[in-house]
Amino acid sequence: MRTPHKSSISGSLAFGITSSGLMVRFAALTILLIGLFGCGQTPKKEMSSNSNDKTMVTEQSYSRVYNADELMGYVGHRNISVNVGGTSSNMATYSVYNKAFELLGTYDDAGNTRVFRRDKPILLGVFSPEDSLRQIMGIEGRLRVTDGLR
Repeated sequence: MRTPHKSSISGSLAFGITSSGLMVRFAALTILLIGLFGCGQTPKKEMSSNSNDKTMVTEQSYSRVYNADELMGYVGHRNISVNVGGTSSNMATYSVYNKAFELLGTYDDAGNTRVFRRDKPILLGVFSPEDSLRQIMGIEGRLRVTDGLR
């Protein structure tokens, strides 16, 4: 069994290993690691990409949502276009905000309607755009949507 002794170089306790022995082991380990993994090299990966594969997202445009001439909030609209392997698909997404511009929920052009509760999206179902707004905002009655923020 090794007994702890005070190293003359570092002044710290060691278990039978002097500072010079530790440095030799560290240097050998470093050389071994450099030999195995290379020095500053990254693995080369060949990635082929079809130049026709693209995703385009429009900037969000906003509309105001009214219920009986009272501003209830806003709805943001984006178009997403995806082209992969010669196949193209387009979809629209809508983000619904309250008057303080806090995100309440989303729906898409297929009617999939989600509301956010405690940072967790909950799927409410599939509705028409007007019913999606009602479900997310929790309002009844006739809605009026006007383009722009003003």
